[in-house]
Amino acid sequence: MDEMRAQWEALMSNLENPADPYADKSFTDSDVCKMYLVGVCPYDLFENTVGRFGFKVNDVQKHYLGPCSKIHSDELKSKYLEERKSRYYGYEEDTMRVIMPLIEDCDRRVQRGRMRAEDDGACKQTTLDEATVREAKRIDEEIEKKMKIADQLGMKGEVEESFKVLEEAELLKKNKLEMLEKAGESSYQSRIKPCDICGALLSASDTDRRLTEHYSGKIHVSYQKLRDMSKILKDYINEHKPQSRSNNRRYNRNSKSKSLSRSQSRGRSRQRRSRSRDRHYRRR
Repeated sequence: MDEMRAQWEALMSNLENPADPYADKSFTDSDVCKMYLVGVCPYDLFENTVGRFGFKVNDVQKHYLGPCSKIHSDELKSKYLEERKSRYYGYEEDTMRVIMPLIEDCDRRVQRGRMRAEDDGACKQTTLDEATVREAKRIDEEIEKKMKIADQLGMKGEVEESFKVLEEAELLKKNKLEMLEKAGESSYQSRIKPCDICGALLSASDTDRRLTEHYSGKIHVSYQKLRDMSKILKDYINEHKPQSRSNNRRYNRNSKSKSLSRSQSRGRSRQRRSRSRDRHYRRR
């Protein structure tokens, strides 16, 4: 009876205090995600990002990088953050090489959106009839419903189904634009502008709810984190990166050269003083 009780207590203790599955790992191991250690893994950021408003289907697919194949451990992260206080590992530089192309690609998308808005802004504005306005609003509501459905499917991991719903939403947006162009609203797109953070196209006619959903959406939040972390990592690198070996070697060579020059100069001075004393003694 006592033995069974002891086994039961041991089992309950393990359940209450589970062992760290990575207790025997080191954060320097090759299968540990170094980007997670420094604070940002883009594979995590863009997981399940399908269905976010403002992106074409192909754009959404580009954001999803797939699952990270390496270990993400908060325990190893804490150990690394403590160890890097006394040693520079260079993981921050490696992370910057991964996230900067993502940010630069987003910046190009923002720039293209601005150019498009400027070009469309030159179009002459006209007034839509009430029937067209009502139909445009109806399509907007239908698009919003489909985006929510795509979101839900994406969160469940049903990626293919989510993309199908996204394609339906994209078709609705295309039909809406064609309808507005036929109705003479050539300036409709002039009210569109890109989000400076993630590059998604936002419309001046968007409802507050839709804008709130955008700014709290995963793609927008993820790009905001990438931009914030890039600044943090740059500051850390500038402050903690040691002088390169080549610079050290150059410094050492210069120091040796200067030291040798000083030694040679002192030697020549001693020789001049010695010759001066010899001449003085010969005169006497």
